Amino acid sequence: MASKFSAQPPPHRPARRNRPWLPFTLLLLVSAPALVTPFCLDDWIHRAVLSGAFPYPDPWALYTFADGNPAHLAPHIATGPLPWFTLPELKIAFLRPLSTFFLHVDVWAFGDSAPLAHLHSILWALAMLAAARRLYGALLPHAALLASVLFALDDSHAMAIFWVANRNALHAGAFGLWGLVAHLAWRESRRAKYLVAALVCFALALASAEAAVGLLAYVFARELAAKDRRPWAMLPTAALLGLYAVLYRALGMGAYGSASYVDPTREPLAYLAEAPRRFCALLGTWSTGITADGWLTFPDLRWALVALGVLALPGWWWLWKKSAFDAKTNETLRWLGLGAVLAVLPTLATWPTDRLLLPASFGACAVAGAVLERAWVAKRRLVVAWASLAFLVLPLGTWVLVPTVFRAWDRGVTHAMTDGERGFEHERVVVLSATDFAPAMYGTAVAALHGFALPTTWHVLSMAASAVTVTRTDATHFALDVRGGRMVDTIFEENFRGDRFPFAANDAVALDGLKVSVTRVDRGHPVAIAVELQRPVAEFTFVWFDGTHFARVALPEPGQLLELPRAPMFSEVAIGARPPPKTR
Repeated sequence: MASKFSAQPPPHRPARRNRPWLPFTLLLLVSAPALVTPFCLDDWIHRAVLSGAFPYPDPWALYTFADGNPAHLAPHIATGPLPWFTLPELKIAFLRPLSTFFLHVDVWAFGDSAPLAHLHSILWALAMLAAARRLYGALLPHAALLASVLFALDDSHAMAIFWVANRNALHAGAFGLWGLVAHLAWRESRRAKYLVAALVCFALALASAEAAVGLLAYVFARELAAKDRRPWAMLPTAALLGLYAVLYRALGMGAYGSASYVDPTREPLAYLAEAPRRFCALLGTWSTGITADGWLTFPDLRWALVALGVLALPGWWWLWKKSAFDAKTNETLRWLGLGAVLAVLPTLATWPTDRLLLPASFGACAVAGAVLERAWVAKRRLVVAWASLAFLVLPLGTWVLVPTVFRAWDRGVTHAMTDGERGFEHERVVVLSATDFAPAMYGTAVAALHGFALPTTWHVLSMAASAVTVTRTDATHFALDVRGGRMVDTIFEENFRGDRFPFAANDAVALDGLKVSVTRVDRGHPVAIAVELQRPVAEFTFVWFDGTHFARVALPEPGQLLELPRAPMFSEVAIGARPPPKTR
């Protein structure tokens, strides 16, 4: 590799002892719990589809959850498991053929073994770390070990390791960073073999996950922020990205209708409306070590995450100035920092979570490692204490929290669907209230994985995080009212319909066997609905999620009401946010 890319430390600042094994050892230690972590959430659907137990249009398009065609989506709304409030034009379709291929490989090679599937993920994480270590060693030799340790422990990698469905981010990370190694070698040597290697790796990264777009941003940051700009070095990567964008659109990929996923090219105003606060939230959580997943769990505290990000901006500028890096290091950190910022921009299309920061973590860990190394040399104890807490200690919490919540979901949803009910085989199930999205939306896939026949219909009326009352109006009608809350108001409900597609009073949705009409709204969110039963009451099974399982209930007599309290979610109980429900 050319000399500039492989530059050695200046002679007046000898490099510290290398210890190349340390980052890899730490990664293996924090990821070891994955070997006893079960499949979860989207994994259940993928495994059920690949085993032939669950209907799916195309088992080679496992990341196409909704294709935007109302005719294709209508049957899944009419019979379930999609809820009645799903936008008919909903599109959540991701181009991930290579990651889908590796999921098929898992089933072919490992069968039902979750430990082996997770071991597969750990190997990809090690490959990604190896590329990052190579780059840090060449670009920041003095801070390479520390940056590599921070990268190994970065909590944005935890979900990709513990959640097989999210392994696509590791594929993109490994191929993307090794592509960057080859790209920088080609940039300096201009040897064609490095260019070919870079473009092949970048293409494989793009075929793995959309996260690759963020990783390719470092190619452009190199030429935008460095003094020795070589604009021609961007052209091959730009051409590849252009081809990818054309192919992505031609294949109908993208997102529409969901508040959780916004396509910046199709709905730029919706993207720009959310981007600033999402960016600040991600910056704030990364700068403090506080998990960004609090955005989902504690929505009332989102303002605090945004405020932390606003405060972090001048803080990082001050640290940069106080560190007084030499000219070469300053230039390197400038483009790596810009690359991290550019890598975040595509992720702002969805809600802030730790896993979104994986593409940005490469550049961010470089900056944090360099700042921490300088603070250590200069004996700035407060900076060392803060950085150690934010980047070494607190991230460990996520590595413990994620497998804990996954195990709670697996135990809880399995119990909810198999507790003496055989998954409600061939029944017309009406879920009156389910405050936990996991059993409500994934329960039928779990039942299928356990060998049960699917329910004939699975209608979820409310997933609001509030108590509801059910009032029987006559023999064939009842009303459902949300107390102290609204429907389609949690991040999980907004997967299916964004608030830019509001409901109005008297809107109605016809389902298989019943009709749902909106009777009262609050700023476009249903607060009360009326349900007309178009089959005899005896043909339906009415249930509600009580915090442990789906409890069967009978509709009240005409003129009477049934109160269903707000039940805790499995994840809330697992992290101690709510006490466990009383057992039956």
